[in-house]
Amino acid sequence: MHARGRPDAPIPSSRRFCGNVRQVSAVRRFIRAELGDHAALDAAVLAASELAANAITHTASGRPGGHFDVCVGVDDGSVTILVVDEGGPAEPEQQHADASAEQGRGLDLVAALAGGFTVLVDGQSRGVLVVVPSAAGP
Repeated sequence: MHARGRPDAPIPSSRRFCGNVRQVSAVRRFIRAELGDHAALDAAVLAASELAANAITHTASGRPGGHFDVCVGVDDGSVTILVVDEGGPAEPEQQHADASAEQGRGLDLVAALAGGFTVLVDGQSRGVLVVVPSAAGP
C-alpha cells in the first residue's frame, strides 16, 4: 500500500471479518481481546468500531461476499489500528456534520480519538490507519 502519511507503530495481529453489520460487535471483541487492560482500550474499541462500520456501509466490503481486515498493534504509549476494505466510490473523509445530522460523524470521532487518520490505497483496496494514544478518551 502507498501511504499518505506514515504509520507510527507495528501492526502484528490481524483478523478478517465478513462484510455485514453483525461483524462490528465481533471487531469490538477482537480489539478488547488484543488490548486487555491497555489505557487506550475504550478509545481504540470505539475507533475500530467506527472504521468497521464505515467499511461495511460505504465500500464494496458491505456487498454480499465482501470482507474487511482489522489489524492492531500495541505498545505502552499507543494502539495502532488499520481497517482495510475492498474499496468504494470515494475516499474516506471527515464530513463535519452539523448538530442536526443523523449520520456523518464517524471519521470526525475517529480523528478526535486518534488526532487524525491516514488513508492508504492499493488498487481497489483501501485502508484507514489510526494511532490512538494511551491518553485518548471519548
